[in-house]
Amino acid sequence: MKEYKVYKHPTLEIEAIKNGFSWPALLLGVIWMFSKKLWGIAALWVVLFILLAVVAAFTVEASSTFTSLIMAGGNLILFLLPAFKGNEWVMKNLNKRGFIYISSIEAASPEAAIEQFLKGA
Repeated sequence: MKEYKVYKHPTLEIEAIKNGFSWPALLLGVIWMFSKKLWGIAALWVVLFILLAVVAAFTVEASSTFTSLIMAGGNLILFLLPAFKGNEWVMKNLNKRGFIYISSIEAASPEAAIEQFLKGA
């Protein structure tokens, strides 16, 4: 069982977002961000990936251990950060879009959390 935060919109659907680590965000990255309507963060990620690629291209000839560590660290952060912070970003985005936090529910899946919320509502 996982903890899900349930959000409700006055005219749209109900959303349940898992607390904590997001495997889909880890595995799909920017694609996951676009699917969750995190437009600004996804655009920033694309720009940062391009910036890192450009920096890597210009520093390949003057390659040093320090530069390689900086590039590897930057890529690792861009890879891991959505997995650890992604669900938090989704919750903040839901609030901006007019969704209201209702409650936290222990459930096996988001669908089960929504079903459990609807039965108790």
